[in-house]
Amino acid sequence: MSTDANRVERTPAPVADDSETVVDLQDEVEQLKQAVWSHATVDQAIGVVIALGQLSPDDAWDVLREVSMRTNTKLRDVSQQIVTWGRTGQLADELRRELERQLGQQQSNGTPADGE
Repeated sequence: MSTDANRVERTPAPVADDSETVVDLQDEVEQLKQAVWSHATVDQAIGVVIALGQLSPDDAWDVLREVSMRTNTKLRDVSQQIVTWGRTGQLADELRRELERQLGQQQSNGTPADGE
């Protein structure tokens, strides 16, 4: 019995499919890098808020989330600005005001401040 007779010839996939797959994978890698960077930035901002407000990590997370929602600013952008503020002392007025409100509320009773 000849093994050549039982062998199925496989043709390579078209090059266009391979290059499309590579592009898709490169896009996915970039998205994952962005997600890791964003997560690290949020973690750093939580650290700044913990140190600033003498809060627990969960309370610091709540402060960041509330500042983000109440200023209509993406969490990663709020986090980046807070991390930068920790280095430079510069923070947008709207974020500074809301951060101060939320920190004050957390320190006084542990609940987010209502937007008034």
